[in-house]
Amino acid sequence: MTHEPRHPHDDSPPSGGDLARLFGLEELRIGRHYIRNTDRSRIGSLWVESLWQAEVVPSFHARLVLCVICAQGEVFHNKTTPGWHKAAFATPFHSAVIEIEGDPVADALNGFDLFRPGGGLWLDGIGYNVAFETIKLRGSLTFGNPSQPHLVALESALNSLASRLAARADLKELGEAVDVWNEYIAGRRPKNS
Repeated sequence: MTHEPRHPHDDSPPSGGDLARLFGLEELRIGRHYIRNTDRSRIGSLWVESLWQAEVVPSFHARLVLCVICAQGEVFHNKTTPGWHKAAFATPFHSAVIEIEGDPVADALNGFDLFRPGGGLWLDGIGYNVAFETIKLRGSLTFGNPSQPHLVALESALNSLASRLAARADLKELGEAVDVWNEYIAGRRPKNS
């Protein structure tokens, strides 16, 4: 687990390069990656099989980023580099990377119904940009204030994973970011009269 503070004047979420470095990679992409020591010498090799990245965009608060990478270890100089399945959760100022078992977002994406209409128009609220990639598939989804069941399930999976990561990282600021996110979700629910 790592905690990395960001520069106090940078209010944008981490970029793909920033996320890659959080995972110990040089780039955020599918395929072979060499693990390097502080002298930049190659000390191992991984094959990134799948990844997804989600940017959570609340109307009136800082953006959040979630990312999950599944990497298989490879033999490098007669030694096998261990594989891993890790998730990152980042705000503009704080981040954590944690090994995980199971990925609710990948499960939600695997059962996605792309062509079911639904929802209404909103001027503010919360938006999502989700990009995913495997060796055979690349895609992205952009949506806001979900009401269609598959989109609500995807939002719920993202939120659930962020909650788990914030709790495991034991970083107050990540927990506060999830609390704000939950307020946006709660604000979209119909009010009981």
